[in-house]
Amino acid sequence: SRENKLTPWYNDLMSDNRGELLIMKYNDVLYDLISLGNAKFTPSYAEWKTKISDIEFTVKISIPEKGMTKKCSIKISNSSGSVRSFDLMYFVNPVSGVNKESSGKFYVTKTENGLVFENSFAPMCGFTYLSCEGKIDYFCFSKKHFFEGIFNADEDETINDCCAAVGKKFELKKGESVSTEFFLSWGALFCLTSLALTM
Repeated sequence: SRENKLTPWYNDLMSDNRGELLIMKYNDVLYDLISLGNAKFTPSYAEWKTKISDIEFTVKISIPEKGMTKKCSIKISNSSGSVRSFDLMYFVNPVSGVNKESSGKFYVTKTENGLVFENSFAPMCGFTYLSCEGKIDYFCFSKKHFFEGIFNADEDETINDCCAAVGKKFELKKGESVSTEFFLSWGALFCLTSLALTM
């Protein structure tokens, strides 16, 4: 837990520990679904409920008994009287080591379902995989591009100030409900990152 943190954590409530964000983009405005939600914590999962512009979200974070994966399950319902189009993005500020300050360049590989990244200075060799259910609609692994709203850009595959973000687009009719999932996993070998999702 110390030598191989996947995202920043300092055990300090006054510090910015927001190394992972679940973001809704609606009408060019970004909403943090976790910080805006009402939380519920149990021994086996954490749950947040959020409502934005009559779109209802139930976000459930859990860790399966087997494998090295965090699962983010999202149920979405359109309770408005019209069609709602929006994006969901899972953003990660990767560490893959002791802390962000000691991280080196990150090597990033895009897959059909997400991004695999490796810290070149990691004390434990391994790969982190940010992915989603089905194909991703867009991706980003540059913080600068992420906050400028630039996605799917031809970026250098080695990044100093790396982020990892994958996104999916949704269009819900009146009264329609859907569900989707994002995953954050780790494997000592490249091939084990995706295998961890099936264990």
